[in-house]
Amino acid sequence: MGNIINFADAAGTTVSFSFSEDQLSFDGLFSAGKQTLMQLGSDVAVTCNGTTVTLAAVTIDELLDADFAFADGSVVRFDTSNQLTGSDQADYFYFRNSSSDAVTAGAADDTIVVGDHLEATDAIDGGGGNDTVTVSGSLSVALSPTTITEASGMSITSVATRCIGFRRFRIALTGRKRSHPVRSKRASVAPHISSQ
Repeated sequence: MGNIINFADAAGTTVSFSFSEDQLSFDGLFSAGKQTLMQLGSDVAVTCNGTTVTLAAVTIDELLDADFAFADGSVVRFDTSNQLTGSDQADYFYFRNSSSDAVTAGAADDTIVVGDHLEATDAIDGGGGNDTVTVSGSLSVALSPTTITEASGMSITSVATRCIGFRRFRIALTGRKRSHPVRSKRASVAPHISSQ
């Protein structure tokens, strides 16, 4: 292991970061499920609880699960394997490619970033808690009955997303500074998500 960079100590700075050697360490005030990653040119901004650290000269596609360590036991999982398993804490899952992925999110309020990589053959088990699935980019997928399960508290967020045919759970569509809660009734078509 290379450098261990304390997230709170590095707040507001840009740090040199080797994805294959370094680790960003979060104390007990932070949880993986509250984290966001944003590509800024050749750097990655990591934000958690309103605090940002920028990792220099690295892309999101290069980051590894082991690059993030949270004192509360929550985890970050990238789809480098097709089996992504969380903890009982608020975890962060990030899809980087289109393949059949299986996510077992666990009991807390997890964040699952699928971007435009959600496939009908994915299996996302939200577990307990109030999970968020974030969709972005150009996406149109007809969901199977097993694509998203245990979703009683799940919300799907995107700038422009339509969800058709979901039943048994509430979906909050977020975008353009408005949130539109939708209670779907039994649908005559297969569940479908479309994003532009």
